Amino acid sequence: EAIAALARYIDGFYNPCRRHSALGFTSPTQFERGIAHQTALH
Repeated sequence: EAIAALARYIDGFYNPCRRHSALGFTSPTQFERGIAHQTALH
């Protein structure tokens, strides 16, 4: 049960919020918002 709870935390909260160097040190959530915003402008 603890392993499942930890996996949910990592996948559901930590990974979407943490900054990734491959994304220009933005979180995946921020990166996706930026891409969506850019494509909406074109």
